[in-house]
Amino acid sequence: MVNEVLKSAATDKLVLVVDDEKFVRETLVRAMSHENIKCLEAGSEKEALEILGNHAIALMLLDWSLRAEKDTSGAEVLFQAKKHHPETSVIVMSGGDMDVRTDAYAKQADGFLAKPFAITVVVNAVKQALKRIAEKPVMFLPSQDDQIAPLEKVKNIYIRHVVKLLDGNISAAAEKLDVHRQTVANALED
Repeated sequence: MVNEVLKSAATDKLVLVVDDEKFVRETLVRAMSHENIKCLEAGSEKEALEILGNHAIALMLLDWSLRAEKDTSGAEVLFQAKKHHPETSVIVMSGGDMDVRTDAYAKQADGFLAKPFAITVVVNAVKQALKRIAEKPVMFLPSQDDQIAPLEKVKNIYIRHVVKLLDGNISAAAEKLDVHRQTVANALED
């Protein structure tokens, strides 16, 4: 179970395209699909937050000036994403002035694309972001109760990872982890 979740987190690179302009969403999703990038789309803050809550989103392309629903906007979506899904990278898109870029970065955006943009620029930015995400070590923390695993199992996964990093050297792993060599050997048997 834990291995499946870890593998899924590392390989499933789902992109959420959030823009209230249907044409922009469809164009971006179509361009991504040509590059075999899996996408979901949302046309409002409510849809975006619902999708974030129900799917493991690796990257979100977020229009900053969504038509507000009850005084929310792209800024609110970014805030909620970073609060509840900090593992999700967010690239803000906007045709606004430079203050929008500053606001987006101040609110923890991971990137910014100025509209109007060439689709190839967006696709390349997404590819680069997904590459960085794929190269980033995955730390497993459950986000749903069905992902909770016994601590011993998670500990063994961590020990095996350390041994792999140290080219199979059990003694070095035991020393780094400050555990007995037999504890490392036992974790490798599971």
